[in-house]
Amino acid sequence: MFKKTRVRQIIELLQKNLSDREISGVLGVSRNSVARIGQSSDEHRKE
Repeated sequence: MFKKTRVRQIIELLQKNLSDREISGVLGVSRNSVARIGQSSDEHRKE
C-alpha cells in the first residue's frame, strides 16, 4: 500500500495526461499500480 502523498502524486500526474509508463518511471512504481490508482480515482469522480 502506498502513502497518501504517493497516491496524490500519481493522481496529479495522471491529470497532467502523463502515461502510466511515464509516471511509473518518474515515481519508481509499477505501471499496474498506476493503472489501479487511476481506475480508483476515476470511479470516485463519477460518484
